[in-house]
Amino acid sequence: MASREVRDLQEELSRLTSFRNHPGYEELMKIAEDQLDARIGAVLLTPLNGLDETLKQEFEKGEISGIKLFVKMTDIQIQTLKEEIEDKLTKEQSNEPDVDD
Repeated sequence: MASREVRDLQEELSRLTSFRNHPGYEELMKIAEDQLDARIGAVLLTPLNGLDETLKQEFEKGEISGIKLFVKMTDIQIQTLKEEIEDKLTKEQSNEPDVDD
Protein backbone atom coordinates (compact mmCIF):
# COMPACT_ATOMS: atom_id res chain seq x y z
CA MET A 1 0.00 0.00 0.00
CA ALA A 2 2.78 2.43 0.90
CA SER A 3 4.52 1.78 -2.44
CA ARG A 4 1.39 2.88 -4.28
CA GLU A 5 1.22 6.02 -2.13
CA VAL A 6 4.86 6.76 -2.88
CA ARG A 7 4.24 6.24 -6.59
CA ASP A 8 1.23 8.59 -6.48
CA LEU A 9 3.30 11.21 -4.67
CA GLN A 10 6.13 10.78 -7.16
CA GLU A 11 3.70 11.26 -10.06
CA GLU A 12 2.33 14.42 -8.46
CA LEU A 13 5.88 15.65 -7.88
CA SER A 14 6.73 14.93 -11.51
CA ARG A 15 3.69 16.90 -12.73
CA LEU A 16 4.52 19.89 -10.53
CA THR A 17 8.20 19.79 -11.49
CA SER A 18 7.26 19.69 -15.18
CA PHE A 19 4.91 22.63 -14.61
CA ARG A 20 7.66 24.51 -12.74
CA ASN A 21 10.13 23.88 -15.57
CA HIS A 22 7.71 24.86 -18.36
CA PRO A 23 8.60 28.12 -20.15
CA GLY A 24 5.08 29.40 -19.50
CA TYR A 25 5.64 29.14 -15.75
CA GLU A 26 8.35 31.78 -15.88
CA GLU A 27 6.02 34.06 -17.83
CA LEU A 28 3.22 33.44 -15.34
CA MET A 29 5.52 34.33 -12.44
CA LYS A 30 6.59 37.52 -14.27
CA ILE A 31 2.94 38.53 -14.60
CA ALA A 32 2.37 37.81 -10.90
CA GLU A 33 5.46 39.82 -9.93
CA ASP A 34 4.29 42.74 -12.08
CA GLN A 35 0.88 42.62 -10.40
CA LEU A 36 2.57 42.46 -7.02
CA ASP A 37 4.79 45.46 -7.77
CA ALA A 38 1.81 47.51 -8.96
CA ARG A 39 -0.22 46.73 -5.85
CA ILE A 40 2.64 47.33 -3.44
CA GLY A 41 3.33 50.66 -5.11
CA ALA A 42 -0.31 51.65 -4.88
CA VAL A 43 -0.57 50.71 -1.20
CA LEU A 44 2.70 52.30 -0.12
CA LEU A 45 2.54 55.48 -2.19
CA THR A 46 -1.11 56.44 -1.86
CA PRO A 47 -2.02 58.61 1.14
CA LEU A 48 -5.31 57.78 2.82
CA ASN A 49 -8.05 60.40 3.02
CA GLY A 50 -10.84 58.51 4.72
CA LEU A 51 -12.30 55.27 6.00
CA ASP A 52 -13.34 54.12 2.51
CA GLU A 53 -9.74 54.37 1.33
CA THR A 54 -8.56 52.50 4.42
CA LEU A 55 -10.91 49.62 3.63
CA LYS A 56 -9.74 49.65 0.00
CA GLN A 57 -6.13 49.56 1.15
CA GLU A 58 -6.81 46.63 3.47
CA PHE A 59 -8.39 44.76 0.54
CA GLU A 60 -5.30 45.53 -1.57
CA LYS A 61 -3.05 44.23 1.22
CA GLY A 62 -5.02 40.97 1.05
CA GLU A 63 -4.42 40.83 -2.69
CA ILE A 64 -0.70 41.33 -2.09
CA SER A 65 -0.63 38.47 0.41
CA GLY A 66 -2.52 36.22 -1.99
CA ILE A 67 -0.19 36.96 -4.90
CA LYS A 68 2.87 36.36 -2.70
CA LEU A 69 1.45 32.99 -1.69
CA PHE A 70 0.64 32.16 -5.32
CA VAL A 71 4.23 32.92 -6.36
CA LYS A 72 5.65 30.60 -3.67
CA MET A 73 3.02 27.85 -3.75
CA THR A 74 4.48 25.57 -6.43
CA ASP A 75 7.92 25.52 -4.81
CA ILE A 76 6.38 24.95 -1.38
CA GLN A 77 4.30 22.05 -2.70
CA ILE A 78 7.30 20.52 -4.49
CA GLN A 79 9.34 20.66 -1.27
CA THR A 80 6.46 19.20 0.75
CA LEU A 81 6.08 16.30 -1.70
CA LYS A 82 9.82 15.57 -1.61
CA GLU A 83 9.70 15.43 2.18
CA GLU A 84 6.61 13.18 2.16
CA ILE A 85 8.22 10.80 -0.34
CA GLU A 86 11.45 10.66 1.64
CA ASP A 87 9.52 10.03 4.86
CA LYS A 88 7.42 7.24 3.34
CA LEU A 89 10.45 5.59 1.73
CA THR A 90 12.36 5.72 5.02
CA LYS A 91 9.43 4.16 6.88
CA GLU A 92 9.01 1.56 4.13
CA GLN A 93 12.69 0.59 4.30
CA SER A 94 12.62 0.30 8.07
CA ASN A 95 9.26 -1.53 7.93
CA GLU A 96 7.65 0.99 10.24
CA PRO A 97 3.88 1.18 9.97
CA ASP A 98 2.65 4.32 8.25
CA VAL A 99 0.57 6.38 10.70
CA ASP A 100 -1.65 7.60 7.83
CA ASP A 101 -2.82 4.05 7.03
